[in-house]
Amino acid sequence: MKSTLLRPFLLLACATAPCLFGESKSVPSAAQPINLATGEWDNIVNIQVSTLTPDYREPWNAGQPGGGSGTGWLVGKNRFVTNAHVVSDGTRLIIRSTSDSEPHPARVVAVAHDCDLALVEAIDEKDFDHLKPLEVGGIPDLNTEVSVIGYPIGGERISVTRGVVSRIDFQPYSHTGVDSHLTIQVDAAINPGNSGGPVLQDGKVVGVAFQAYSGRVAQNVGYMIPTPIIKRFLKDVEDGKYDHYVDFAISDFPVENPAQRKALGLPNDGIGVMVADVEPI
Repeated sequence: MKSTLLRPFLLLACATAPCLFGESKSVPSAAQPINLATGEWDNIVNIQVSTLTPDYREPWNAGQPGGGSGTGWLVGKNRFVTNAHVVSDGTRLIIRSTSDSEPHPARVVAVAHDCDLALVEAIDEKDFDHLKPLEVGGIPDLNTEVSVIGYPIGGERISVTRGVVSRIDFQPYSHTGVDSHLTIQVDAAINPGNSGGPVLQDGKVVGVAFQAYSGRVAQNVGYMIPTPIIKRFLKDVEDGKYDHYVDFAISDFPVENPAQRKALGLPNDGIGVMVADVEPI
Protein backbone atom coordinates (compact mmCIF):
# COMPACT_ATOMS: atom_id res chain seq x y z
CA MET A 1 0.00 0.00 0.00
CA LYS A 2 1.41 3.33 -1.06
CA SER A 3 -0.59 5.71 1.11
CA THR A 4 1.85 7.66 3.25
CA LEU A 5 1.03 9.60 6.38
CA LEU A 6 3.06 12.77 6.49
CA ARG A 7 2.19 14.80 9.55
CA PRO A 8 -0.47 16.03 9.45
CA PHE A 9 -1.39 15.30 5.83
CA LEU A 10 -2.35 12.00 4.25
CA LEU A 11 -1.23 11.44 0.67
CA LEU A 12 -4.05 9.82 -1.22
CA ALA A 13 -2.31 7.78 -3.89
CA CYS A 14 -3.62 4.34 -3.09
CA ALA A 15 -6.82 2.54 -2.52
CA THR A 16 -6.74 -0.72 -0.60
CA ALA A 17 -8.57 -2.57 -3.38
CA PRO A 18 -8.01 -2.33 -7.16
CA CYS A 19 -10.23 0.31 -8.74
CA LEU A 20 -11.42 0.56 -12.31
CA PHE A 21 -13.40 3.00 -14.43
CA GLY A 22 -14.35 6.75 -15.35
CA GLU A 23 -15.04 9.88 -18.23
CA SER A 24 -17.39 11.32 -20.88
CA LYS A 25 -18.31 11.91 -24.50
CA SER A 26 -19.65 15.26 -23.44
CA VAL A 27 -18.60 16.80 -20.17
CA PRO A 28 -21.63 17.43 -17.96
CA SER A 29 -21.82 20.12 -15.34
CA ALA A 30 -21.10 19.35 -11.70
CA ALA A 31 -24.81 19.08 -10.94
CA GLN A 32 -25.59 16.51 -13.68
CA PRO A 33 -25.57 12.74 -13.01
CA ILE A 34 -23.01 10.36 -14.53
CA ASN A 35 -24.55 7.74 -16.82
CA LEU A 36 -22.21 4.74 -16.62
CA ALA A 37 -24.40 2.73 -18.99
CA THR A 38 -23.44 5.03 -21.89
CA GLY A 39 -19.74 5.02 -21.04
CA GLU A 40 -19.75 8.59 -19.80
CA TRP A 41 -16.56 9.95 -18.29
CA ASP A 42 -14.18 7.38 -19.74
CA ASN A 43 -11.61 10.18 -19.88
CA ILE A 44 -11.31 9.88 -16.08
CA VAL A 45 -9.32 6.68 -15.56
CA ASN A 46 -8.09 4.47 -12.78
CA ILE A 47 -4.30 4.15 -12.61
CA GLN A 48 -2.89 1.00 -11.02
CA VAL A 49 0.81 1.11 -10.19
CA SER A 50 3.37 -1.53 -9.25
CA THR A 51 6.25 0.06 -7.34
CA LEU A 52 9.77 -0.71 -6.19
CA THR A 53 10.88 1.70 -3.48
CA PRO A 54 14.69 2.00 -3.35
CA ASP A 55 16.60 1.51 -0.11
CA TYR A 56 18.93 4.51 0.11
CA ARG A 57 20.58 3.25 3.30
CA GLU A 58 21.50 -0.06 1.66
CA PRO A 59 21.36 0.67 -2.08
CA TRP A 60 22.74 -2.79 -2.94
CA ASN A 61 19.40 -4.24 -1.83
CA ALA A 62 16.65 -4.64 -4.43
CA GLY A 63 14.20 -2.37 -2.63
CA GLN A 64 10.70 -2.81 -1.30
CA PRO A 65 8.03 -3.93 -3.82
CA GLY A 66 4.53 -2.54 -3.47
CA GLY A 67 1.69 -1.02 -5.38
CA GLY A 68 -1.28 1.28 -5.28
CA SER A 69 -4.09 2.92 -7.16
CA GLY A 70 -4.90 6.50 -8.12
CA THR A 71 -6.89 8.51 -10.66
CA GLY A 72 -6.02 10.36 -13.87
CA TRP A 73 -7.90 12.49 -16.38
CA LEU A 74 -7.46 13.23 -20.07
CA VAL A 75 -6.04 16.68 -20.77
CA GLY A 76 -4.95 16.19 -24.39
CA LYS A 77 -4.41 13.51 -27.02
CA ASN A 78 -3.34 10.43 -25.04
CA ARG A 79 -2.18 12.60 -22.12
CA PHE A 80 -3.51 11.95 -18.61
CA VAL A 81 -2.80 14.21 -15.64
CA THR A 82 -2.30 12.59 -12.23
CA ASN A 83 -0.24 13.16 -9.09
CA ALA A 84 3.51 12.61 -8.91
CA HIS A 85 3.06 10.56 -5.73
CA VAL A 86 0.75 8.18 -7.60
CA VAL A 87 3.47 7.15 -10.09
CA SER A 88 6.60 7.64 -7.95
CA ASP A 89 8.90 4.59 -7.99
CA GLY A 90 6.50 2.96 -10.44
CA THR A 91 7.73 -0.06 -12.41
CA ARG A 92 4.45 -0.90 -14.16
CA LEU A 93 1.41 1.26 -14.90
CA ILE A 94 -2.04 0.10 -15.98
CA ILE A 95 -4.98 2.38 -16.80
CA ARG A 96 -8.64 1.38 -17.07
CA SER A 97 -11.79 3.29 -17.94
CA THR A 98 -15.42 2.96 -16.85
CA SER A 99 -16.76 1.25 -19.96
CA ASP A 100 -13.62 -0.75 -20.73
CA SER A 101 -12.34 -3.18 -18.10
CA GLU A 102 -9.39 -4.14 -20.30
CA PRO A 103 -6.04 -3.14 -18.71
CA HIS A 104 -4.06 -0.73 -20.87
CA PRO A 105 -0.30 -0.51 -20.23
CA ALA A 106 0.89 3.05 -19.73
CA ARG A 107 4.09 4.99 -19.09
CA VAL A 108 5.12 8.21 -17.40
CA VAL A 109 5.79 11.15 -19.73
CA ALA A 110 6.80 13.78 -17.14
CA VAL A 111 6.95 14.10 -13.35
CA ALA A 112 7.00 17.29 -11.25
CA HIS A 113 7.71 16.23 -7.69
CA ASP A 114 7.88 19.83 -6.45
CA CYS A 115 4.20 20.45 -7.33
CA ASP A 116 3.03 16.81 -7.13
CA LEU A 117 1.87 16.49 -10.74
CA ALA A 118 2.65 13.97 -13.47
CA LEU A 119 1.70 13.24 -17.06
CA VAL A 120 0.95 9.67 -18.18
CA GLU A 121 0.22 8.20 -21.61
CA ALA A 122 -1.19 4.89 -22.83
CA ILE A 123 1.39 2.88 -24.76
CA ASP A 124 -1.24 2.11 -27.41
CA GLU A 125 -2.77 5.55 -27.92
CA LYS A 126 -5.55 4.37 -30.25
CA ASP A 127 -7.37 2.91 -27.23
CA PHE A 128 -8.26 6.46 -26.13
CA ASP A 129 -8.39 8.32 -29.46
CA HIS A 130 -12.17 8.61 -29.34
CA LEU A 131 -12.26 10.45 -26.01
CA LYS A 132 -12.69 14.17 -25.52
CA PRO A 133 -10.24 15.85 -23.12
CA LEU A 134 -11.57 17.67 -20.09
CA GLU A 135 -11.39 21.45 -20.22
CA VAL A 136 -9.30 23.26 -17.63
CA GLY A 137 -11.10 26.20 -15.98
CA GLY A 138 -10.12 28.87 -13.48
CA ILE A 139 -10.02 29.28 -9.73
CA PRO A 140 -13.43 28.68 -8.11
CA ASP A 141 -14.88 31.25 -5.72
CA LEU A 142 -15.20 30.64 -2.01
CA ASN A 143 -18.41 28.91 -0.90
CA THR A 144 -19.15 27.50 -4.37
CA GLU A 145 -19.87 23.82 -5.03
CA VAL A 146 -17.37 21.44 -6.63
CA SER A 147 -17.41 17.71 -7.44
CA VAL A 148 -14.48 15.36 -6.80
CA ILE A 149 -14.29 12.45 -9.26
CA GLY A 150 -12.08 9.40 -8.80
CA TYR A 151 -11.59 5.83 -7.64
CA PRO A 152 -11.19 5.92 -3.85
CA ILE A 153 -11.40 3.04 -1.39
CA GLY A 154 -14.80 1.46 -0.88
CA GLY A 155 -15.47 0.03 -4.34
CA GLU A 156 -14.23 -0.51 -7.86
CA ARG A 157 -16.36 1.92 -9.83
CA ILE A 158 -16.09 5.65 -10.23
CA SER A 159 -16.99 7.77 -7.21
CA VAL A 160 -18.41 11.29 -7.04
CA THR A 161 -18.39 13.43 -3.89
CA ARG A 162 -19.51 17.03 -3.59
CA GLY A 163 -18.59 19.89 -1.31
CA VAL A 164 -17.84 23.59 -1.22
CA VAL A 165 -14.64 25.58 -1.55
CA SER A 166 -13.83 26.53 2.02
CA ARG A 167 -10.37 28.12 1.78
CA ILE A 168 -7.84 29.38 -0.77
CA ASP A 169 -4.39 29.50 0.77
CA PHE A 170 -0.66 28.89 0.44
CA GLN A 171 0.12 25.45 1.90
CA PRO A 172 2.94 22.87 1.98
CA TYR A 173 2.71 19.96 -0.45
CA SER A 174 3.17 16.72 1.46
CA HIS A 175 4.75 14.73 -1.37
CA THR A 176 8.12 16.42 -0.85
CA GLY A 177 7.44 18.03 2.52
CA VAL A 178 9.48 21.10 1.56
CA ASP A 179 7.57 22.74 -1.30
CA SER A 180 4.65 25.14 -0.77
CA HIS A 181 2.24 26.38 -3.42
CA LEU A 182 -1.27 27.73 -3.82
CA THR A 183 -3.89 25.22 -2.62
CA ILE A 184 -7.67 25.12 -2.42
CA GLN A 185 -9.41 23.48 0.53
CA VAL A 186 -12.73 21.69 0.01
CA ASP A 187 -15.04 19.87 2.39
CA ALA A 188 -15.90 17.12 -0.11
CA ALA A 189 -14.79 13.63 0.90
CA ILE A 190 -11.30 12.96 -0.50
CA ASN A 191 -9.87 9.52 0.29
CA PRO A 192 -6.98 7.25 -0.75
CA GLY A 193 -7.42 6.50 -4.46
CA ASN A 194 -8.80 9.99 -5.25
CA SER A 195 -5.26 11.29 -5.84
CA GLY A 196 -4.85 12.73 -9.32
CA GLY A 197 -8.59 12.90 -9.92
CA PRO A 198 -10.23 16.05 -11.29
CA VAL A 199 -12.27 18.45 -9.20
CA LEU A 200 -15.02 19.83 -11.44
CA GLN A 201 -17.19 22.91 -11.45
CA ASP A 202 -19.63 23.57 -14.31
CA GLY A 203 -18.04 20.74 -16.30
CA LYS A 204 -14.52 22.19 -16.15
CA VAL A 205 -11.50 21.06 -14.15
CA VAL A 206 -10.78 23.53 -11.35
CA GLY A 207 -8.26 21.40 -9.47
CA VAL A 208 -6.61 18.03 -8.85
CA ALA A 209 -7.28 16.18 -5.59
CA PHE A 210 -4.00 15.37 -3.88
CA GLN A 211 -3.98 15.39 -0.06
CA ALA A 212 -6.16 15.61 3.04
CA TYR A 213 -5.90 15.67 6.78
CA SER A 214 -6.11 12.31 8.49
CA GLY A 215 -9.50 11.72 10.09
CA ARG A 216 -7.73 11.58 13.45
CA VAL A 217 -6.70 15.24 12.98
CA ALA A 218 -9.62 16.92 11.19
CA GLN A 219 -12.84 16.03 9.39
CA ASN A 220 -13.75 16.96 5.80
CA VAL A 221 -10.53 18.90 5.16
CA GLY A 222 -9.19 17.98 1.73
CA TYR A 223 -7.01 19.89 -0.70
CA MET A 224 -6.72 20.25 -4.45
CA ILE A 225 -3.99 21.66 -6.68
CA PRO A 226 -5.51 24.72 -8.42
CA THR A 227 -5.43 25.36 -12.14
CA PRO A 228 -2.60 27.98 -12.20
CA ILE A 229 -0.24 25.24 -10.93
CA ILE A 230 -1.67 22.72 -13.42
CA LYS A 231 -1.38 25.10 -16.39
CA ARG A 232 2.18 26.02 -15.45
CA PHE A 233 3.15 22.34 -15.30
CA LEU A 234 1.54 21.57 -18.68
CA LYS A 235 3.27 24.57 -20.28
CA ASP A 236 6.63 23.60 -18.76
CA VAL A 237 6.58 20.04 -20.15
CA GLU A 238 5.60 21.03 -23.69
CA ASP A 239 9.27 20.82 -24.71
CA GLY A 240 9.59 17.28 -23.36
CA LYS A 241 11.30 18.08 -20.06
CA TYR A 242 10.37 19.60 -16.72
CA ASP A 243 12.39 22.60 -15.54
CA HIS A 244 11.11 22.79 -11.94
CA TYR A 245 10.20 25.78 -9.80
CA VAL A 246 12.93 28.20 -8.82
CA ASP A 247 13.91 27.76 -5.16
CA PHE A 248 14.66 30.85 -3.08
CA ALA A 249 17.11 29.02 -0.82
CA ILE A 250 16.75 31.04 2.35
CA SER A 251 14.86 30.85 5.61
CA ASP A 252 13.28 34.01 6.98
CA PHE A 253 11.09 35.34 9.74
CA PRO A 254 8.94 38.49 10.10
CA VAL A 255 10.45 41.47 11.88
CA GLU A 256 7.60 42.46 14.22
CA ASN A 257 9.40 43.61 17.38
CA PRO A 258 9.46 47.46 17.45
CA ALA A 259 12.83 47.55 19.25
CA GLN A 260 14.37 45.19 16.71
CA ARG A 261 13.00 47.22 13.81
CA LYS A 262 14.47 50.39 15.36
CA ALA A 263 17.86 48.71 15.82
CA LEU A 264 17.81 47.66 12.15
CA GLY A 265 16.86 51.15 11.01
CA LEU A 266 13.45 50.07 9.71
CA PRO A 267 10.27 52.15 9.97
CA ASN A 268 7.62 50.74 12.29
CA ASP A 269 5.20 49.92 9.46
CA GLY A 270 5.07 46.11 9.76
CA ILE A 271 6.67 45.60 6.34
CA GLY A 272 9.71 43.41 5.78
CA VAL A 273 11.36 40.15 6.81
CA MET A 274 14.79 39.18 8.03
CA VAL A 275 16.86 36.52 6.29
CA ALA A 276 17.76 34.02 8.98
CA ASP A 277 19.80 31.56 6.94
CA VAL A 278 21.05 30.96 3.42
CA GLU A 279 21.20 27.37 2.20
CA PRO A 280 24.66 26.26 1.05
CA ILE A 281 25.09 25.47 -2.63
